[in-house]
Amino acid sequence: MEYHQRHEQLAFPGGYANALKQLAEHDPDTVDVVLTFLEVRPYFFRSGYMWKTLLKRVQRVPMGAKHQARLQKILAAYAVYRAARSQ
Repeated sequence: MEYHQRHEQLAFPGGYANALKQLAEHDPDTVDVVLTFLEVRPYFFRSGYMWKTLLKRVQRVPMGAKHQARLQKILAAYAVYRAARSQ
């Protein structure tokens, strides 16, 4: 029971729901944390769902050149991952 109550807070720094809210508000610090999460691609209960949701949402946020370059690397790695899975 405690696991389910604390999962959201433990799964993402500051809480997953808060990260989604901050992304919608275009918070640059949250963009940085989200990009790090996407780069590391942690593996735990529901992390794949979170990863895909964060990837979609972060692409809607205006960002500087450094964040955009990081996002492009993430998208390129994801394309390679998807291509490898389909074979």
